[in-house]
Amino acid sequence: MTPLVSNLWPQFMVDPAFAACFGQVIVEHAQMLRQERQVIFTLRSGAPLDKNLCARLLASLQPDYEGFELRIQNLFGYAMLDEAALRDLMEEMKRDGVPINGFLDRCKINIIGQKITIGVCHGTKFLQEMHFEKLLAERIAAHTGVTPQVTLQSAVSEAEQHQMEEKLERKISGPDR
Repeated sequence: MTPLVSNLWPQFMVDPAFAACFGQVIVEHAQMLRQERQVIFTLRSGAPLDKNLCARLLASLQPDYEGFELRIQNLFGYAMLDEAALRDLMEEMKRDGVPINGFLDRCKINIIGQKITIGVCHGTKFLQEMHFEKLLAERIAAHTGVTPQVTLQSAVSEAEQHQMEEKLERKISGPDR
């Protein structure tokens, strides 16, 4: 039988918010990566877990794993993937070194079934060249078991795009001589 968070760490269940979030969450496994000095807890839940409560859980467990970085990998059903959960997955990618820094700020996200469209204000071409759509689809699959079709669309008009490219060209070439 796979243990619930409430069975492994019953001391946290006295907090009503924590009990509501983690009461039925299954601990799939814990993995200790000694060389990377990380412990990854894989938790399966019906919906994406609250980031702040996850941070509290990890902070409470930290003394038991001194010298290790603790992380939670949250597995949940694809049907529960919403914009907030998708943004959390993109933040996770950023923490893991995918160079998406401000490119996805203020992006528009549209999830319809297994098709995800992301309207990008800046860096669409760069993100496509680094195969961001594939990377994001793989990240979603790792958490939900479903690989959606991810599409990036430039959210700026062609004229605005041309204007930004000209401005960038001027910056790169420096002042006229």
